Amino acid sequence: MHRPFEVVISCEHASNAVPPDVDLGLPEDILETHVAWDPGALPVARLLSRALGAPLFAGEWTRLLVDLNRSPWNPEVVPAVAFDVPVPGNQGLDAAAVEARMARFHTPYWSAVHGEISRRLAKGPDARVLHLSIHSFTGEFRGEIRPMSMGIMMDPNQPLERMVADILLAELEAQGVHAVENQPYDGRADALVTSARPLYGHERYAGVEVELSQNHLDEIEALGQRLLQAVRRLNLVAE
Repeated sequence: MHRPFEVVISCEHASNAVPPDVDLGLPEDILETHVAWDPGALPVARLLSRALGAPLFAGEWTRLLVDLNRSPWNPEVVPAVAFDVPVPGNQGLDAAAVEARMARFHTPYWSAVHGEISRRLAKGPDARVLHLSIHSFTGEFRGEIRPMSMGIMMDPNQPLERMVADILLAELEAQGVHAVENQPYDGRADALVTSARPLYGHERYAGVEVELSQNHLDEIEALGQRLLQAVRRLNLVAE
């Protein structure tokens, strides 16, 4: 019998704020949209953190500054274009400017999350971490309708993540939530959880991205409560 998962919560796109000493060259109306952040993600991340007693790591600034859900070597980590919208302040940055921005904003966040995962796994050889990375998505993008209420992103080839996803999806379905696997994105694409998988081993680390539909922003707390119930059920079954 396994011990319950050690849960770590992160929310990379929690904020649309811009540091006062940085000019991205974008109007306020763009910064209010999904281009700049994931509306609704932070309230759910906080709900999970409080209810589960789990640590929460949340991005302080807009993803247009640096994308905390991209690896340092990803060319889109400081995006020149985001969701088809040019980011003038990021265009033409030289390597030194990008490196300085990464050192200031990206490295500390990743170091903090990885440090917490390592501390949790150090509790014993049977310790396992469930890392939930909370995001949100638009109900339509580039003409494609996204009818689901929630997406569970993971690597289906990893047995632990396969088990986690199956339990979460079944519990969410039982609660009437339209939740799907690896939509609207592929859980194997570059992301914080993807980078962590090879570091900690697939038997002890499950990195799952949860995507919440922005069509449900007016009932985001209720959606978060259903996700919470599914996570609690997961820890009961996975023991």
